[in-house]
Amino acid sequence: MINAIGFCNQSVGVSFSPYSHGTFSDAAQVNLPFEQSLGAIYHIDMLNDGSVVESDYYRSSSPLKKRFMFTTITSPLDQNHPVSGNREFGIFANPNGDGYTFYIMGVDRQSDWMFSLANAFNTSFDKADELWSSIQRNMANFIKNQGGVATALSPVVARPKWDDVKDYLLGNISFPVLKNRLKC
Repeated sequence: MINAIGFCNQSVGVSFSPYSHGTFSDAAQVNLPFEQSLGAIYHIDMLNDGSVVESDYYRSSSPLKKRFMFTTITSPLDQNHPVSGNREFGIFANPNGDGYTFYIMGVDRQSDWMFSLANAFNTSFDKADELWSSIQRNMANFIKNQGGVATALSPVVARPKWDDVKDYLLGNISFPVLKNRLKC
């Protein structure tokens, strides 16, 4: 599987590297094949910095499907990640046999007070949206430059209001009602 992190648009101001703090370095674990790298920790150099751990990996060969997930963590180097959540990267063979689909999906919730404050002005997720969209655009451009055919689709973004989530968690509304409120 192609390392999606290599397709990050550097103008977004975010970079990823193996976690390293004091005498601990996770470079060896990060550089293992995905099948063996479960538990690898990455440092994310960004406005508030953060760390994530490779928390899941799945692979099937028929039909081809691979995915891996990262989960935010608190670490001595970066303290609290600005959001709490998961990000999944995956690729699967299209059911009609006309190629493959690469996707990124995730769910996050603010965990940093500065991030929450920025969200009050509706800007806190803008850079994250730009980062994940840039990976898909850059991957599509790479495939086209190699003579292939690729399209980066517009992302589907749902930003639930806490009151809607709270209503669901308290049993006041059903999941279909929550999805309707999210418009997804």
